[in-house]
Amino acid sequence: STMGGRPAWARPWAMLHVDTLDVAVIGYITDITKSIVRAENVKGLAFPGGAAALAGVLDTVHAQHPDLVVIIAHAGAVCDSVGCRGEIMDLARELPRGSADAIVAGHTHRVNNVTVNGIPIVQARSSGTALGVMDLVQGDSGLAWHTEVRDTWADEVTPDSAELALVTRFKARTDTLASRTVAVLADSLVRTSHDGQYALGNLLADAQRAMAHADVAIMNNGGIRADLPAGPVTYRRLFELQPFGNNLVVARVTGRELRAALEYAVRGGSAHVHVSGVTMTFDPRKPDGQRLIQVLVAGKPLRDGATYTLAVNDFMSTGGDGFTMFNGLDWRVTGMTCLDALVAWLPLQPSPVRADPTARITRVPRPASRVQ
Repeated sequence: STMGGRPAWARPWAMLHVDTLDVAVIGYITDITKSIVRAENVKGLAFPGGAAALAGVLDTVHAQHPDLVVIIAHAGAVCDSVGCRGEIMDLARELPRGSADAIVAGHTHRVNNVTVNGIPIVQARSSGTALGVMDLVQGDSGLAWHTEVRDTWADEVTPDSAELALVTRFKARTDTLASRTVAVLADSLVRTSHDGQYALGNLLADAQRAMAHADVAIMNNGGIRADLPAGPVTYRRLFELQPFGNNLVVARVTGRELRAALEYAVRGGSAHVHVSGVTMTFDPRKPDGQRLIQVLVAGKPLRDGATYTLAVNDFMSTGGDGFTMFNGLDWRVTGMTCLDALVAWLPLQPSPVRADPTARITRVPRPASRVQ
């Protein structure tokens, strides 16, 4: 709230009584929440981050004298052969020594199993593909943590019978839709490439532009959630690709407004979106906001004073992924979700469907370094 108070419904911590232990569990989310959640769902809320944001809650919790304090965080790290870096590492370093006993991390969907500032941190990828295990072992010198991240295999567990019955019942009803073949793909479409541009992203942007009857479409890469295999592609696969139920919206924009959005799309010197109806070249060495060298809409240079129609999803149109320049525009709903648009557009294409592999956002080649 603007007053800086915590909403009454937001419970920052809970005490769990496990065997003989009192375990205080504290929830932690960061300011990135603002840019990854639909704007209307976080309206009027601020998400202060870092140890300073936790100080008050930690004081309250420690006054209850829990045996253990565990932080559950929607913040994580990326670990490789060089080490780990990320928000959760920074938080653990900032926390006063002894203020937290363990951290369960998230958000980056990676394996984290590290100790920072005396605090063990685990993160178990995403979608149930791994399990973070933190064992507290009583030894001669007191309690010690043994942590691991275990792969999960479906055949290792016995399903809960009541849950299985419920899922089976609904699966029978949804399978008729989910197993329907929507189109046949000529090639497998994956979310990787050397330059950040890939055919699957182009395909989604093309579908949105066509179904919204727009001049230009911009698709945020964070909304592209799965790869597609070659051959028959089912509704289930397309739902996994675009699971959010975001509406496809369209607005009239000036060339200047469109340019601002496209500049933002190459912030930091790499492309964060896929586009349709537009091709652009940028220079990663230039500062943010001045990277675009050339922008062509339908093959003609973008004119600041001209008007264009732009299609995006309603997550982006309300400022999602930091596209705050879209907030004030007059967005019109198409009556379709992005998934609806894709499902309607694919069967209209020649079969098997081929996605355009051409990079539409390209960087200016770096000058060749002279051999000494």
